[in-house]
Amino acid sequence: MHLSESRFLHLFRSELGINFRGYLLWKRLQDVIDILDSPTTLTKLASDMGFSDLAHFSRTCLSSSGLRPSQLKRALIIDNNDIMCGKHYCLYSVFQALHT
Repeated sequence: MHLSESRFLHLFRSELGINFRGYLLWKRLQDVIDILDSPTTLTKLASDMGFSDLAHFSRTCLSSSGLRPSQLKRALIIDNNDIMCGKHYCLYSVFQALHT
């Protein structure tokens, strides 16, 4: 790309309205949400997706969605049949239910 790191970071923020580090945290969180239906523990999922520990993942999840990871996982379970959609569009109904 022939850009210095500082120039890239400046352009990224000016074009997208979010800093690069914030974007990476958001992307990691979305990746975890996509696989919340796996039987893997939240600690392992967080570690596999690049969070330093479960506390870091929990803080990011709470600040981004207003839910703790365990609450988010339960909120994505539909019809109490332990069926999870595991996709971002399911979050819309979760947030609608929480904020109405």
